[in-house]
Amino acid sequence: MSERDHELAVYLVVNGPLEMSTGKIAAQAFQAAQRLFRAASHPDCPLHLIEALRAWEAEGTRTITRVAQTAHVFSRVVAEVEGVVMVDEGLTEVEPGSVTVFASWPIPMGDAPRALRHRRCPLLRGVRGSDLESQPESPADPENRLQVGV
Repeated sequence: MSERDHELAVYLVVNGPLEMSTGKIAAQAFQAAQRLFRAASHPDCPLHLIEALRAWEAEGTRTITRVAQTAHVFSRVVAEVEGVVMVDEGLTEVEPGSVTVFASWPIPMGDAPRALRHRRCPLLRGVRGSDLESQPESPADPENRLQVGV
């Protein structure tokens, strides 16, 4: 194992079949990560999860974002990895009650469960800096979608 394998990371997994815009994904990912902190402040939260979250903060909050390309892969991640889900109200882009993003509790990168390394759950890559300026205003426009990287 390399030294990096011991570094803690929170994994955000986007429900790819929902085909959300970049802005929607950003908002949902933020809210899912925020739920981790809310869950850690709950009196019933196990101490080891609270300690993992504190250690992750102390290490610099490494976050790895992936996209599940199928509903099956997304469901597998949710079932096999400890974390929280973001359920959307359905005001924009997705139906009410859609599970949009999963956020794992911090885990050592070398111990990431197989579901997070599935070939249909690749890293999410998106637009950068100046590319944002050329993006259309409409979130419904397919050009305003994040790309799946391999």
